[in-house]
Amino acid sequence: MKILHVRDLYHAIDGARQSIDEKRRQLQQIRQSIRQFISLGHAFTGEGGDAIRNYYADCHIPFLTYLEQFLADFQHTLTQIKQAAASLESHEHEK
Repeated sequence: MKILHVRDLYHAIDGARQSIDEKRRQLQQIRQSIRQFISLGHAFTGEGGDAIRNYYADCHIPFLTYLEQFLADFQHTLTQIKQAAASLESHEHEK
């Protein structure tokens, strides 16, 4: 018979959620920096400057959006796992 050590699971989930929170904060800072860079139209003029700004706007911003959504979904899934484990544990105490 396999035994689920719920306390260890909760600790691991909480640690993962904290790590995800930190990564999401870092991604928001990166996104803000990229947006500031993109808005520096006067500093990067000409076709080369436009190409560089467009590259960041067209490639990096969508990727950061995808990654932030992925992390949010993962965090939600971890919450659901924790709730499901709590539900199982409460049913075990009823027996």
